[in-house]
Amino acid sequence: MSGQYGCEVSTDSPFIRTFYVSGHMEVVEPPNGRPELSGLKARYSLGDIVHANCASAGSRPAVNLTWVMNGKSAPKKHVKIFREVTDTDLVISTSAIKFQARVAHFPQGRLKLQCTASLHNLYWQTVEKNATLQRHTVTEGQFDLAPVADVTLNEKTTDVDFLPSREGMQTSAIPTRFLTDLGPETMQVPTSGQPNLKIEVFMQPLLMNIVGSYYFIATIQIL
Repeated sequence: MSGQYGCEVSTDSPFIRTFYVSGHMEVVEPPNGRPELSGLKARYSLGDIVHANCASAGSRPAVNLTWVMNGKSAPKKHVKIFREVTDTDLVISTSAIKFQARVAHFPQGRLKLQCTASLHNLYWQTVEKNATLQRHTVTEGQFDLAPVADVTLNEKTTDVDFLPSREGMQTSAIPTRFLTDLGPETMQVPTSGQPNLKIEVFMQPLLMNIVGSYYFIATIQIL
């Protein structure tokens, strides 16, 4: 088994000499098969919790489990490692990754998640799964609102429907499908053909209707 090993060589008389050399030897037993990636759903909505597990079969010593998201190493704050020693002194390694789904996690609407199990330069296996971002849409007739301006959101143009004005301000419910490329912070949105309008989008849920569509607050200020 693993440990310190030595070799001693001696010569005969009349010139007796002894030579001794030692070194550490590690006996490695890699896992049987590839790691298993589980728990990842096929689709997620913004704000959902993404939780996946990667498990490797028993090995000696423990394998190193690493996560890669969309080609980049996953942040350590999202990852936890668990290890269990079996009766045969093999180590079962499990790693969990957990984070809240954001637009940045789904470039082109898709999340690519990889888990790699490695053991020195003797064992290297990777498993991969994908998930897509669920884009909610709004069906016609949900609100009796009239479009009054075109708004450009990240090079995408759509109509904005205004709710009744309050204290000189007007608010609008904007479908999530027009906000999927926006970040979590409040931002100003440029208007198309409406120079007297200033629009700020607050990425906070306003309501969810019975068909599961989400809306966000947009405050429109008339200059």
